[in-house]
Amino acid sequence: MAKRSIHETVLSLLKYSEMTMASAEILRKIEGRITPRTLRRWLAELSSAGTISKIGKGRATRYQYLGEAHPPGLTSFDFLTGLDEDLKIASGDHRARTPVR
Repeated sequence: MAKRSIHETVLSLLKYSEMTMASAEILRKIEGRITPRTLRRWLAELSSAGTISKIGKGRATRYQYLGEAHPPGLTSFDFLTGLDEDLKIASGDHRARTPVR
């Protein structure tokens, strides 16, 4: 299996896990198809990107999926900007409309 596919599998394991996971658990689930060092590097990259959270230190370190990273300054709610006015208009609130001249 290609490393990219394994990388996606690791991310999916974290994404769909209901609990945090240790690197040893992840290695066991992917049947050791990569080295522990490669997995630690991938986990560090995902943690730096804000995609996963690193909890604990040393052998007690566990990882949890947080979601896809967003570019700085962009939140997942930016698409809601101006939605209030659109909702008022759609609901028939005539006070929200700009008078036509």
